[in-house]
Amino acid sequence: MTPQPPIPPRPNSFPMPPDALAALREACFKLVADLPAFDRKSILARVSQMRRADDSWRLRDALFDAIAQTHGDSVARARLATLDDYFE
Repeated sequence: MTPQPPIPPRPNSFPMPPDALAALREACFKLVADLPAFDRKSILARVSQMRRADDSWRLRDALFDAIAQTHGDSVARARLATLDDYFE
């Protein structure tokens, strides 16, 4: 098992404004767009169901694992780092 990247503090659990949530969903979709369909399908379903900032937080491990299987840990870390801006 590969070590996970350091995770920033957990975001609050308050609902996000609809436009911010839509942008976060789109960012997650882009992270997995080039993964094989089998790996991408379950992630996309979970991303589509996100309603709050902490919903995406719970997806980090699944996102990391799916990306790392195809592209390696360093690419997975770099891609997940792009989500950090949504929680600052």
